[in-house]
Amino acid sequence: MLRKGLVYSIFFILFLLSASCKRAPGYPDQPSIQFDNLRVTVGTDVNTLARVDSVFITIRFQDGNGDLGNDPPQANDYFLKVFKKSGGVFSEVLFTGLDYNGKLPLLSPLTASGPIDGTITRSVTFIRPGIPPGPLFPLDTLRFDVQIKDRAGNFSQWVTTDSFVLWR
Repeated sequence: MLRKGLVYSIFFILFLLSASCKRAPGYPDQPSIQFDNLRVTVGTDVNTLARVDSVFITIRFQDGNGDLGNDPPQANDYFLKVFKKSGGVFSEVLFTGLDYNGKLPLLSPLTASGPIDGTITRSVTFIRPGIPPGPLFPLDTLRFDVQIKDRAGNFSQWVTTDSFVLWR
């Protein structure tokens, strides 16, 4: 009777141990992203006293082999397009000599290989221009498209953020 109870106890402990093991997620090697949130903060430029809108864009990411970001940062691997609403339709805004692309931080060690996931938050700052104005005006409705690239050159899909009103 004692032996039977011991066998059941061992099986129960093995069951608990196997049930508590967490399997690594099976993400594809190509990064995948989804829009998480957009937050706007309002401030003032200390030099010009112009109105400043800082927009914080957060995306969620998954990558099967964890090769996102570089240390030190190298080529752009975070891509951002700005869209302005006019007549009910969003059109891309092209800035002369300016883009909002950037570099991701190292999100896992260069020597590691395995699935990773998490969030990335980047900010974009818009300083209200003087005269003559640029392509953006107060109360314009803007949104963004975001894409990332891993070290192997695989691009994620583009995701679209929520829209917001500029310099409200």
